[in-house]
Amino acid sequence: LTPKYSTDQRETESQRRVANERREVKTQRKYTRTMISSKHSIYSIFCCCCSVESREISTRVKLERETPLCFKRRSHGNGHRMDRSRRKLPPPPPDSDEGADLQVVAMYDFTAKEDSDLTLVQGEPYTILHKQDQLWWRAQDKHGNKGFIPSNYVTETDRIEANQWYCQNITRSEAEQMLRKEAKEGGYVVRESSQQGCYTVSLYTKALGINGGIRHYQIKISDSGSFYLCEKHIFSSIPDLINYHNHNAAGLVTRLRYPVGPIGRCIPATPGFSSEKWEIDPSELTLMKEVGSGQFGVVRLGKWRAVCKVAIKTINEGAMLEEDFIEEAKIMMRLCHPKLVQLYGVCTRQRPLCIVTEFLENGCLLNYLRQRCGTLTTTCLLSICQDACEGMEYLETHSFIHRDLAARNCLVSDSNVVKVCDFGMTRYVLDNQYTSSTGSKFPVKWSPPEVLHYNKFSSKSDVWSFGVLMWEVFSEGKTPFDGRTNVEVVDDITGGHRLYRPQKASSKVYQLMYHCWHEKPQGRPSFSELLDNIRKLAEMESVSCCALERSWTQTGKQIRLTTHNTHWSCLQPGWYENIGLVGEGSYGTVMKCRHKETGRIVAVKKFLESDHDKTVKKIALREINMLKQLHHQNLVSLLEVWKRRRRWYLVFEFVERTVLDDLEQSPTGLDYSCVRRYLYQILRAVSFCHQHSVIHRDIKPENILVSQGGVVKLCDFGFARTMAAPGESYTDYVATRWYRPPELLVGDTKYGK
Repeated sequence: LTPKYSTDQRETESQRRVANERREVKTQRKYTRTMISSKHSIYSIFCCCCSVESREISTRVKLERETPLCFKRRSHGNGHRMDRSRRKLPPPPPDSDEGADLQVVAMYDFTAKEDSDLTLVQGEPYTILHKQDQLWWRAQDKHGNKGFIPSNYVTETDRIEANQWYCQNITRSEAEQMLRKEAKEGGYVVRESSQQGCYTVSLYTKALGINGGIRHYQIKISDSGSFYLCEKHIFSSIPDLINYHNHNAAGLVTRLRYPVGPIGRCIPATPGFSSEKWEIDPSELTLMKEVGSGQFGVVRLGKWRAVCKVAIKTINEGAMLEEDFIEEAKIMMRLCHPKLVQLYGVCTRQRPLCIVTEFLENGCLLNYLRQRCGTLTTTCLLSICQDACEGMEYLETHSFIHRDLAARNCLVSDSNVVKVCDFGMTRYVLDNQYTSSTGSKFPVKWSPPEVLHYNKFSSKSDVWSFGVLMWEVFSEGKTPFDGRTNVEVVDDITGGHRLYRPQKASSKVYQLMYHCWHEKPQGRPSFSELLDNIRKLAEMESVSCCALERSWTQTGKQIRLTTHNTHWSCLQPGWYENIGLVGEGSYGTVMKCRHKETGRIVAVKKFLESDHDKTVKKIALREINMLKQLHHQNLVSLLEVWKRRRRWYLVFEFVERTVLDDLEQSPTGLDYSCVRRYLYQILRAVSFCHQHSVIHRDIKPENILVSQGGVVKLCDFGFARTMAAPGESYTDYVATRWYRPPELLVGDTKYGK
């Protein structure tokens, strides 16, 4: 067969192809240079790793020369360079029409600060012309005026967020606080339910009592996709449903009269003062008092143009490399979320370098917790964790790792919203993993094993740090591993030791934070999973508080069960399957049960007599109140409580045996080392009670539980009580005779610890 082309022809064809490819490369490079030098791109600020993100706004931040382009190639030999040079570059990106003719409504007022911006009026419609940039969109109002608007100030007209009555990302307790603060008949909000994809209407009415009451109605979805609160009245959309119940109660405790949504009240920060204002003129800033300091510089309260309060972070000369400063600025410019501290701009044209951010009135979360120690409810503490988790979920979703998450690096607003800050160690990653250079500093007490030993950071290392943050929150500002050196902490963590359960943390909260401390990264939950669990815990907390906050009459006095530290869910006996009898006492029986949904084994204490018996009622309420206040690893945990047919049911964690069981199995006595372990833990439990002014009054072997792991837990607080005031006598003391001290045997009622 005759070849189609001669050798010379093939060589000419090959040369022509190479020449064409080289021309394409030159054209592409020319286009890239044009794009970078254009005043409508701040590529060098926003680009990180391999993603290219141009913005259709002008800027004066001069960081291009200092920051190398992310796609700059390194030479690894001629052969490799030839192979890469033959690859075709991608074609120039086409002009984006995304967002064209998109109809939105303003959720907040916004005043244009530059000629290129557009003023927003809450509730007014706008048309988005384009939204190539995620932070600022070009829009047009109904009068034909055009300009840039902050994207977080608007929402699509057909979305539920456009309605004034809708509240996103709030818990049941937060909704109740909003409604009680307004205290208006028929006040209501619509919020996301703890059940995924569902919504709940929370409604306030004074018909339920003098101080008003709140009812929560879940919006049901029919098989056809319609919505209803009452099956007789079905609607195609939630706004239609709300509009109907604005005029008709139709099964509700009252009609929906007054929306109590947050729109227009808690205005979010804008990403920068305007679309053109990343570089801030220092002459526009007024420095005021110092609010904090660190190894790199100080943070001062200030004002921009004498109007807007800001936090100004100045960098001391020589304290921080300019490249690191630029890196932090680049990171913060890409981030915009209600639970992250918002960057307004930077000052790079003179020294010292400055970062300007939003100012949060209540300052550092760590100081906030310490200053309010003993006053924050469990609901408040869970809300703090939820805020921080929402910010971290945003970082996780956008492939950022923080690397320095702790209470000291969170700030609190005047409305008690917590926001994550300090992004100096934050990194953008493509494969969810970042290995820092040898010698890099990191917070040891907040770091997981893979960071301590290999300097490997990931989103899951942030999850570990979040678990420590939760511990800080529920310990109300204590230092983790207090009194331990960094070397000792590394040894402890490597050996499997973890932080103890804080007093205010329920067993379920502690289980969640403990899950964050799994030895292997893949064994830890994601921030998305954590957020779902925290929301469910917050919902359960609110439900339990509402159910348990009732008045009880005892010996002619009104006693209110306070619910500041409750963490129980109010279930019914039908949720449990009785496995067998554990023990019987004078006032009740204890059964071993299994939860029908979760399979968890628990101990259920059922009182034999109804609460018509004043003694039974007194013992039950006393035990409930005591275990609400006392949380310690050597005290039994109360999980749930309910009353059915006037009988009390208390659900405890199940512990396998008692000290009495061990003594009966060892007629000659227990091993000396075992006795030491038991006595040490019993003393810890009793000491903890005494520190909280509580005496048990019935310590004996059958009231001391022992787990399979040898953990001792003091139980049966039916006769416990708080310490008497000086000169006050104790009454109604009933305990086993053989364990009474001499003063009680002779009838002295003025006893103590």
